[in-house]
Amino acid sequence: ATNMQGLEHWKCMFDAIPHENFGLNFDPSHLIWQGIDYIAAVHHFGKRIFHTHAKDTEIREDKLRWLGNQAHGWWRYVIPGFGAVRWGEYIGALRAIGYDGVLSIEHEDSAFGREEGFLAGKRYLSQFV
Repeated sequence: ATNMQGLEHWKCMFDAIPHENFGLNFDPSHLIWQGIDYIAAVHHFGKRIFHTHAKDTEIREDKLRWLGNQAHGWWRYVIPGFGAVRWGEYIGALRAIGYDGVLSIEHEDSAFGREEGFLAGKRYLSQFV
């Protein structure tokens, strides 16, 4: 399951479907704009993380202060390393819970071309993997 809003919804989902083969495609960028501690979420839902995306979120503080968190335009998805995700800490948390799977770069950053964005993300993330 992906893109469910809030960790309480995640908990309810896993309570309703407790099967060990039902898990998360964990994407820290979705938690950033919700103001959720994605590192704590990794530790809490660790055994449920089956896959993870490498996508970042840029928070535009000036727009957030002006528009508020219910408006659009105060955050956007960016290539890893250009946003608020603390990648070293995030990857360390994944390792700590025993995750040894794929870290897939998900490119939704309009500031980069397709190949350029993937290469920039790979260059940045290579220092942590």
